[in-house]
Amino acid sequence: MVGLRLDDLTVAGVCTSVSLDVDVGRVRAVVVRDQQSVRQLVDVLVGLQDPKGGRVLVQGVDVREQKEDHDERRRHRAGSHDDQCWVREVSASGGLLPFLTLEQNLAGGPCRTSQVSKSTATRRARETASPLGLRGLLHRYPQNLTTRQRQLAGLAIALCWRPCAIVLEDSPERPTWDDALEIERRWLDQTVPDTAELLAEVSTLVITTDPARVRHLDPDPVGVDPPDEARGGAHG
Repeated sequence: MVGLRLDDLTVAGVCTSVSLDVDVGRVRAVVVRDQQSVRQLVDVLVGLQDPKGGRVLVQGVDVREQKEDHDERRRHRAGSHDDQCWVREVSASGGLLPFLTLEQNLAGGPCRTSQVSKSTATRRARETASPLGLRGLLHRYPQNLTTRQRQLAGLAIALCWRPCAIVLEDSPERPTWDDALEIERRWLDQTVPDTAELLAEVSTLVITTDPARVRHLDPDPVGVDPPDEARGGAHG
């Protein structure tokens, strides 16, 4: 089943006429020209910016139709009692609030437009931390975590709210997502599920500038060109 679809997507200065289906349980990658393009494409994929052309669909619904919390720069399912997000981004840095512990970051990261009790949020945070190898680090502040642990924590925050799709921002200044998922998690806890099982219920898309950085997650990433250089677009 297709969870995330790029439908003839054009983003000014980034790509033109890109079509790509990301099935639930799959990890795919898109390679863009530079880090600014990574950020621009991520913003479009999660519905924070409008594309120049085409659409981004999550389970068949345009991301721009989702309810938006402008203060948090997040988008949510319509309906105040639905705590599930359609699509969540994970920044390369993890995006943790430095003045909160890991557990507080996880429990305090719900959609503001959803009605989730504090006890439910805390329970879900602990449950989500375990398969990411983070259960023993919940008391730590972000500055006391390694870079890879902060990346995993950012992913945990996204997974807490049962998204249909996740967009991972990659950066050459950070460890690869494969390092965080396969090396760091298993160093923290050898009993954690493998990456495929961890992401089995979401469509995952990594945006990067270097195909070598995603080769273990997607051996056939989609390379795209900015519109002024493109020759008919890229399709996956």
